[in-house]
Amino acid sequence: MARERLVLLLAPTAGALLAAAAGALADRAPVPALLAGGAAAAALAVSVLVARSHFDALSRLAGVLAGLAAGSGARAPPPVLEGAGDEVAAGYRAGLTLHASREQVRAEAAAAGTPGRLAQVVGALPQPVLVLTESGLVSLANGTARRLFGDRALVPGSSAFDAFDRDSVGRAMGRAQAAGGPVEATIETVEGGRLAARVAPLGVRDGVVMAFAPPAAESGPGWEAWLDHALDLHDRPPDPPLVDDRTPLADLPLAAFDTETTGLSPTRDRIVSVGGVRLHGARLYRGATLDRLVRPPVAIPATATAIHGITDSMLVDAPPIAAVLPAVDAFARGCVLVGHNIGFDLAVIEAEARRAGHAWVRPPALCLFQLADALDPGRTDLGLDELAARLAVPVIGRHTALGDALVAAEIYLRLLPRLAEAGVADWGGLTRLAARSRRAASLQAEAGW
Repeated sequence: MARERLVLLLAPTAGALLAAAAGALADRAPVPALLAGGAAAAALAVSVLVARSHFDALSRLAGVLAGLAAGSGARAPPPVLEGAGDEVAAGYRAGLTLHASREQVRAEAAAAGTPGRLAQVVGALPQPVLVLTESGLVSLANGTARRLFGDRALVPGSSAFDAFDRDSVGRAMGRAQAAGGPVEATIETVEGGRLAARVAPLGVRDGVVMAFAPPAAESGPGWEAWLDHALDLHDRPPDPPLVDDRTPLADLPLAAFDTETTGLSPTRDRIVSVGGVRLHGARLYRGATLDRLVRPPVAIPATATAIHGITDSMLVDAPPIAAVLPAVDAFARGCVLVGHNIGFDLAVIEAEARRAGHAWVRPPALCLFQLADALDPGRTDLGLDELAARLAVPVIGRHTALGDALVAAEIYLRLLPRLAEAGVADWGGLTRLAARSRRAASLQAEAGW
């Protein structure tokens, strides 16, 4: 930011002038001059810290508002910016007011028309109803489903696999898609229970509707017609255009991507999980995800399990990497891969593909560590957690492949205002900016990738 650079330049200049003035008094009054010099140094440090804090808050504000505009933020953004100063707080409150007004208008329009009446009908059905995206995200749950599944939190945006066995859901989805209509299925829960369900396809590769047998009579004061949905989770990104240096950022196809591994050596260690989420321009498609466990041919060290929580027993039924690489190819095809230290993930995928005899063409990629270092040279808080905190990105599922990919996607979206201010408008400009980070490139080369 030009304004930030100006303030950060003037702050130390003013402090230096104070120090020089203090030095000029040294011959006449050495002790007071020493005190004056100390005060000037303190003023210098405080002025720089205050200026940096203020512009960090402005950067978070721009990121939050960009997230709201892209539809990627939470429905009720956390009030992380209040108290950051009058200028920032006023902008934050204005952004929240506009966001709330927009959501209210949408809700009122939906409630007044046919979609609103349909929502009331589905919400009052005695059968528990869930709608799942192709990747297993819940996009709709009615009141009976909420009562039946209770604290398993099957709410829009959550993974159905927190409650249901992945394989049983996958089989039911496959049968419904093959039949082109409803099928009867048995859905297994993660606790080992079995539930009868009617599973119907929404369309080709568009998820399913699952209706379960009604529970005990739903009546009395505890019953309420209720529906929660986020059917935009079924939206798909457009087909990726051919990416070249002139591709505008507004039309850039991206895939935020991450891996979890048995260690930190891209040549020796093995993948245990891959995850990703698609973006297009400034929009995040939360329903277009990749989330797969991988069974490695080696035992997972306890040091690795302590970080990502994945154990050998969790991967007994998972496929080997050779069976997962085609899904990675399909997910990343035509996209720029984006991630924090994405070079590591690309290197470990390359090594796994080579061992499996799988043809792997390294896609274009954007490292968020390099980009953040280029935007703010000299800063040291460039880790994934520090970037997320600075840009007010909520961190959910840290050190899971999909969770880290979602955080990376949100960080990229919230850096878009900074890129626009820096005059970066296309893929070529973005790569040239990231390449300015000599420090990040040096650190990554030392790490072996």
